Amino acid sequence: MPRFIPLVVSLALAACSAEPTEEAPDSVSPPAAQLGEKAPEGTMPFTTRGAFLETADGTPDPASCDPAETLIVDETGYRAGDTTGAITAVETQSTNSIYATFDTPSGEERHRFAASDEGRTLRWSTIGPEAATTRYRRCPDA
Repeated sequence: MPRFIPLVVSLALAACSAEPTEEAPDSVSPPAAQLGEKAPEGTMPFTTRGAFLETADGTPDPASCDPAETLIVDETGYRAGDTTGAITAVETQSTNSIYATFDTPSGEERHRFAASDEGRTLRWSTIGPEAATTRYRRCPDA
């Protein structure tokens, strides 16, 4: 038995000195710590933030997620191509959705952003006379 002790000690030291391995994060979801958290009042919910591509189904190919073709949502609003919108007033806000007024190049517009599937799917609804809802899927990291 004494001759196995150096082997066990060597293995233990090798395990401690090995480079730590990090699991690859799910590239199509926001950080898990933010999934259940409510974003600060007046900001876009965490689950709605990121790059999204209009698509009917499935996860977009990273190559198809060209910044000029994607919907980018950050804490203050959104950008879709040449269109931008900054939050000016919030009517309702939850961990997964926001219904707010946005300042856009064409004036104030009311929109609802709602995330589902742990932030992988986003629905952007325009409220008003030309009401419409568009479905987006989160772009994976390139």
